[in-house]
Amino acid sequence: MIHAMFPRLAPLASTTFLALAPLASSTSVPAVEPVVVASAAIAGVEATWTVPKVYVEGHAFNVHVEVTAPKSGEIPAWIFETAAFTLDGQPIGEKKSKETLKSEAGSKIVLDVDLHEAISASKAFGKKDFKLDLPGTGVTAAQVRYLVPVEKGVEFTDEKKVPTDSLSSYYVLLETNRGNMIAEFWPDVAPKHVRNYLDLCETGFYDGTLFHRVGPGFMIQGGDPNTKDPSKKGSWGTGNGPRTVNAEFNAKKHVRGVLSMARSGDPNSASCQFFVMHGPYPSLDGKYSAFGALIDGLETLDKIATAQGVAGGDGTVRPNEPQRIDKAVVLQAPPTKK
Repeated sequence: MIHAMFPRLAPLASTTFLALAPLASSTSVPAVEPVVVASAAIAGVEATWTVPKVYVEGHAFNVHVEVTAPKSGEIPAWIFETAAFTLDGQPIGEKKSKETLKSEAGSKIVLDVDLHEAISASKAFGKKDFKLDLPGTGVTAAQVRYLVPVEKGVEFTDEKKVPTDSLSSYYVLLETNRGNMIAEFWPDVAPKHVRNYLDLCETGFYDGTLFHRVGPGFMIQGGDPNTKDPSKKGSWGTGNGPRTVNAEFNAKKHVRGVLSMARSGDPNSASCQFFVMHGPYPSLDGKYSAFGALIDGLETLDKIATAQGVAGGDGTVRPNEPQRIDKAVVLQAPPTKK
């Protein structure tokens, strides 16, 4: 599926990943991560909160908290609760807990706090983009995008029902067993690929498929329907979807987080298999149809790309443990209230 980069994994007639040249010696990955709201002292305790960039209606919104115990070893329990946050300047929870946690000085406590229900119930939440803040830390508030799942039955293959100029208003949440990833799309440069991908997500085609081929510093490849069946492992990487899409090569660079389509030696053979770049790979530019990019979930991308497995002759890995897309959910920004 990728041009002139590795030795091919299988004969070109049956594979959807082209022969590739050897990987560059460096597989360093640019540091692009979720919003880090704070790495500051609150209530006398050093803590870091990492916040997702997108809040999806009806889905968990997990804030990652890491706290280092002070010399006293005492940590106020409310630091791990909704009371630590404000939404657009208003508290989203009360300091209900007066307990103090005891821990050895210098030890670290790490956990995720799901703020979804608290945000949804907050009077300050206007079902639109919002700012999540940690008052008293002196750090900049995190700007969070608000998206909602689309209603079932949107016919993305029908240009009359879903005009091309509306495709950029859609997003996709990939719920995986390693975490979530959310992508935006570029119909201005690859409208056919965007339309095809949205249709495959909306119809459940990708649910249960695997990222069957990964390369740290390179990419993760998935979307093959054959990967739903372990008994078909020998044919993984050869499966197709309900249609093929003609090439839409463009000027978008294949850098970290970019989504692009797999294909065989025929430039017009892209179907369902796609890859997400883990690091920059200039030799792919202009040879594969890049059609979108992650806006959240790069930590999930890192987990999948670095999964342990069996190395192939091309330098990529078939993971030992399933790196699975549990569900692909099409999202949209809610209509602006007049």
